[in-house]
Amino acid sequence: MDPAISSPPSTPAFIHSLTSICLISYRDDLDIQTALMLLAPMTQLDTLAVFTVQHDIKESVFLEAVTRHVPRIEVVVLRQVNLMAAQISQGDILEIATSLEKLPRLRILDLGVNVEAEHDDVATIKLWSGACKSVSSIVLHGRVWERMNDRWTNCALLPASYV
Repeated sequence: MDPAISSPPSTPAFIHSLTSICLISYRDDLDIQTALMLLAPMTQLDTLAVFTVQHDIKESVFLEAVTRHVPRIEVVVLRQVNLMAAQISQGDILEIATSLEKLPRLRILDLGVNVEAEHDDVATIKLWSGACKSVSSIVLHGRVWERMNDRWTNCALLPASYV
């Protein structure tokens, strides 16, 4: 097999041209602060997806790391595959709003938090979109919210297998 095909390019020019990165963690060893601190200066990162299995990253801590290291981000996805997923606390909702104020280019925020109970997320969506005027799509509690004509609409319910 051609070595150029079997291994990903690792030249500085290629790494610097990266705009999207997906991190997958299977244990509690993902240090998001360090990962973003190392990746951000080397890339043109505007899209970040993080998937965790068997452990959780606190959403507010994750977004604070993003604001500190990648403030130009446009798309943020955090998916946590955990059978014991919990609703985001009111304190964390407020901390997330504070982080969102520091992300002027953010268009899509996908926290994909899915818990069994129904949630009225309208107040959260309004708070977060007030903190980040550029955001136009938010995924929370398995629901997709879209801003249309300055109003937020719950557009879709994601299947449980997606969230």
